[in-house]
Amino acid sequence: MATIYVSYRSTEERFVRAVVSKLEQRHDVRIDYNMPAGVDWRSHQIEDLRTCDVFLVFVSRDTRTSDFQNSEMGGARFCQAYVDSKTLIPVLIEPAELPIELMGIQYLHATQDPRGAAVRLVHELLRRSD
Repeated sequence: MATIYVSYRSTEERFVRAVVSKLEQRHDVRIDYNMPAGVDWRSHQIEDLRTCDVFLVFVSRDTRTSDFQNSEMGGARFCQAYVDSKTLIPVLIEPAELPIELMGIQYLHATQDPRGAAVRLVHELLRRSD
């Protein structure tokens, strides 16, 4: 079982919830809509990002323009390079350019059967890395 931090645009929440509901059956998924009420959300998310095994980012056309999502990607890249060799998995859910922070990382292509493909590809990658 992996601890997975999920980054996404709020406009993709419906799609992301469908994927996450399947991932939660096998993994500990950290995502903003499961955050307890009353916590300092910035501190909570930073701690979740720092302590996760896998940073899973759903990439769409809007990702490059999301200040918050780009900040999360920068934090994940920092952790990967200098803290814990964190696994970063970009999942392309529609035709789009990868953000600069993810250039050089092989992404999962899930634009044809996005929900099913994303779940299958993430499970397979995690199984191979165990």
